[in-house]
This record gives sequence, C-alpha cells and structure tokens, in this order.
Amino acid sequence: MTGMSLEQYKIPALLMAGYQDTDNKALWELHGKPMLSYVLEAVKGSQLISECVVIGPPSIDPLLDVRRVDGKPDLFANVNMAPTIFPNAHHVLHLSSDIPLITSEILDAFIKQALDSGADVIYPIITQAQQEAEFPGFKRTFTKIQDGSFTGGNAWILTNQALENGQELGQAFVHGRKQVAKVVKMLGPMMLLRMLTKTLGIRHAEARVGKLLGGLPVKGLIFQHAALGNDLDHLEQKPLFEQYLSAMEPSSE
Repeated sequence: MTGMSLEQYKIPALLMAGYQDTDNKALWELHGKPMLSYVLEAVKGSQLISECVVIGPPSIDPLLDVRRVDGKPDLFANVNMAPTIFPNAHHVLHLSSDIPLITSEILDAFIKQALDSGADVIYPIITQAQQEAEFPGFKRTFTKIQDGSFTGGNAWILTNQALENGQELGQAFVHGRKQVAKVVKMLGPMMLLRMLTKTLGIRHAEARVGKLLGGLPVKGLIFQHAALGNDLDHLEQKPLFEQYLSAMEPSSE
C-alpha cells in the first residue's frame, strides 16, 4: 500500500480509558496533569488520525473535546465496539491511555508503517535493544524468539473484518496478553513446541494467527519507537515517567 496520499493513510482511533470513575489509571496525575491528557494530545496532533472516540466513564468528560462512549469491565468488549462506532472504517487504531510518552509523530509512524504492510492485523513489537537504548531504567518483560528478544506495544491496528473473524482469538489474546506462553499455547501445540525449543519466529506467529482469522494477513511489526510499549501500570513507576516527560518538554530558551 505504499505510495498512498496522506488522506488515504488517515484512520480513526479508539482510545481506551477504563470504565469506572474510581481507581482509574487514566486519571493518574503526572506533573499535575491526568495521564489521559498526554495521550489525547498525541492523538489530536496526529496527521493520520481522522477522528478519535474515547471509551471511558463520565468522570473523564471534563478532559475531552471528542466523543465518549461508556466503557465496560471487559477490555475485549470495549475493543469490540469498533465496528459499531466506526462502521465505515477499514482499519481502526486501538490504543490504551496509559502510554503518556507517545507523541503524534510516533503514532503517525506506526500508522504509516502498519498500513504499508497491507495487513489486516498489525501489532507492534519492540526489540530489547531498542527499549533499553531509549528508556534505560524501565522494567519490561521480554520474550526471546528466533528473531530476537521483544516486548509488545500498547496499540494495535485492526480491520473490522479481522475483529469479526477473530472473536474467540481476540478474547483470548486480550485476557492473556501479559502472559506470552499462554497466548502461544492458545495458538496450538506446534506453536508452543516452537517457543519451548526456541524455533518460534515472527513469521510462524503471523501465519498461524492469519490462518485462525480465515486467511487474513497479519503483521508483527518491529517498531523503532519504544514509547509505544511503555505503559504506566503501577504508581511507583510515576517518578520515572515524570522524569522522561520533563526531558521531552520543549526548552524555554
């Protein structure tokens, strides 16, 4: 799909911001600003996001100047809203609200590379070397496969057709996404054997997931911006995130 115009790259985004008013990570403050606000700024500054709908509770309304839809406790149920919210979209960007280090440029790079792949499902993966070079001090879980050592991103791009074809697979992936072995096991015994014998490659996972989705093309995209994989999961991580956010602020000189 290379050679497309800027307009042809534009896709809508579904931003996940929880479902409850209390204990909502999206409202954790970083430098006095809710974490959700950082992600929204990146989304709104993107040249390739045509519109954004936020899935979340009423308490986030004061932060929004985009449409909001009530969230549900089950994350996959929220992901599953995409065809209803964007019935005419081909690809939809799904992203979480706990990745405050992303920028508009990073989102645009991901969207462009994803659509250039021609796949119906695009999931970003980041090498351990990239992660440690960009964000030393961050603790991430890496999985070693034939192609290297990787961690996963916190955004993905799906077509509505892929979502329709992959209901069972999507539910299992969302619920087991932080347990790689569990996800691989769900893909079948051969995939698990490959993982255990260190012969599992990206191409094997792409082919197997594509087959389970009815033959749709799938891409594990090695992405060059580690911010897409750095989610703030625990309050004790806040000082480190605030340190990097301070470094990202433009100089007043």
